[in-house]
Amino acid sequence: MLSHYEILYWLKFAIVKIIGITMFRKIRNHIAKNTTEKNELKQQKHKKSWNGIKNDRKQRKKTKH
Repeated sequence: MLSHYEILYWLKFAIVKIIGITMFRKIRNHIAKNTTEKNELKQQKHKKSWNGIKNDRKQRKKTKH
């Protein structure tokens, strides 16, 4: 039979472990969301700049002839 103190110790251990795991998951998910958002923004910027370059080339071709 477990004594009173051992039961309290294991309860504390279990609670701390559960809280730790949930916090770790939340932080990891938060970091993952931030990185995906940043990558999407980079891709959008790249598309915009590339479209701008393409449009400039089209304009130059039109003005030359």
